[in-house]
Amino acid sequence: MITLPELLRDEKYKAYFLKVPKLLSPNASQPWRLHIETKEGKWLSKEFDTYPDAFRVLKKYLQAGKVRDAAISCRRQQFDPPTRVVRVKGKFVKNSQGELQQVTRVVTWKPNLGAVEETERHDWCPYCRRPVVFRAVKVHHALSAKRLGVGISIDPEVPRCPFCGASERLIGR
Repeated sequence: MITLPELLRDEKYKAYFLKVPKLLSPNASQPWRLHIETKEGKWLSKEFDTYPDAFRVLKKYLQAGKVRDAAISCRRQQFDPPTRVVRVKGKFVKNSQGELQQVTRVVTWKPNLGAVEETERHDWCPYCRRPVVFRAVKVHHALSAKRLGVGISIDPEVPRCPFCGASERLIGR
């Protein structure tokens, strides 16, 4: 899977990641959760009130070289991948006033995957705001019994985001 340090080398994704996302409910308590997989394979997570607070902690870990992969997920809402509007070369339509207007279309950002990552299907996790490889798991660090409550289990057949644990069913893939 493509890692966050690799994703941040892409200028378009980096600009998207650095921009503070707008929340529909800005007064929600601790909507942001930072997930870090250390180089030793240990998972760390912490909840934050603001995206900049989570980003500052992530930045310290990245600068220290301790991050294998990471995500800042929003537990309250989903986000679309970065998009941009492009003009279609040589295509024009007439508007209601009879004037020619340039035809445009929306292009969705896709990660530049290396040869290794191209063998795996990367899909957008709208909660983590990044491409991930959804996999079926029996145990997930973000969905521990301590967080879910006693007696609640996860379906091991459903592919999940490796960071936030969102299932494919939940995100509507």
